[in-house]
Amino acid sequence: MKASPKGFTLVELMVVIAIVGILAGLAFTSYDAYTIRAQRSSAQSFMMQVANKQAQYILDARNYAVGSDALDSTKLNLTAPANVTNLYDIAVETAAGGTTPAIPPTFRVRATPKPGGKQASDGELILTNTGAKTKGGVSGW
Repeated sequence: MKASPKGFTLVELMVVIAIVGILAGLAFTSYDAYTIRAQRSSAQSFMMQVANKQAQYILDARNYAVGSDALDSTKLNLTAPANVTNLYDIAVETAAGGTTPAIPPTFRVRATPKPGGKQASDGELILTNTGAKTKGGVSGW
């Protein structure tokens, strides 16, 4: 009697490696899309915190906090989380884009993705005092 050969042929191993490579590629792209959505969600959450603080601030100051010092301890007393500031530049400005208080009072929180980062293709996030939300120029988040 002849003993049957044991083990795998080279062709069988190459087919298995190709299948594993394809599955890994699909999994990586899904994971990458998930991390982009998660980082966007972190930025949106911080923007909502700013809007809530603005609602409190206007009761005391009769105007919204805008400009480069809007998040400082003397005004809104907020610090953007590191995972947001690493990927986005956050600006608090008037609805028209200025940095001096407007009449009537308005504000918008703008999160601009840093160039070359993962979020760059995601587009700019904007939240206004009216509650309007845009992502990359399109209404809604």
